[in-house]
Amino acid sequence: MKIHPRYYGCIVLVVLSTIVLLIIAFTSKEGFGGMVPDYCGTAGINLSDGAKNVIPSEMKTMRLYTLSECNKVEKGAFQPGSQGFGKCYQLKSDIKGTDSQRFADSNIEINYSDKCAALNSTFVSPAPAECQIDGVYAGKNNITYTNNKNIVTDGAFRFYTKNECDLLKGNFEGLEDMLAQGTVDERARAIQSNGKDYGICTSDRMFFSLACTTNAKPTGTAVVADAAKTALKGWLA
Repeated sequence: MKIHPRYYGCIVLVVLSTIVLLIIAFTSKEGFGGMVPDYCGTAGINLSDGAKNVIPSEMKTMRLYTLSECNKVEKGAFQPGSQGFGKCYQLKSDIKGTDSQRFADSNIEINYSDKCAALNSTFVSPAPAECQIDGVYAGKNNITYTNNKNIVTDGAFRFYTKNECDLLKGNFEGLEDMLAQGTVDERARAIQSNGKDYGICTSDRMFFSLACTTNAKPTGTAVVADAAKTALKGWLA
């Protein structure tokens, strides 16, 4: 079928519009609308739904990094938080000085934590190297338990044995000690569900039991009681 010349302009416009849309869809560098810029790769971590209930609200929508994950992106500069995971940037100039100087807005070329946030919904993040023992993802996510009538839901923490925590070079607190303020029945049920040899693992450099809860099965309606948040106050300051 012969196309009338007067339609040529419309056809060209449609073709060009399609090309522009495809370019935006596949090479966007802005990281909005669920798109992931190429420079993000798959680096970073996405905490479990349960763990997200005990971190500051502003951290829930960003891409979080450990040092090893930040090292995976081009010129990654890691800014740790008090939990051992934090933000990742590419700096215009890797100047010497305080964090406030190095990570000033004027010195940031790429904010990976913001630009790569869509990875949280498009990619299932494996555990970072800091959470592994000889390449094996250590520990297990907790099963819902109650402590002093406060509910801690599935996947709020990563539980470890003392041996695992020692190998991670962390400090171990057993489940029974953690539940000292709860009732005898609560302790018995929690230990039955999670195992008497398990507990929390922390260190000065990393809160393993929070930062390593990646790949937890979504809970959908996960809620962590105020008492559980209070217990983490020192780490979440």
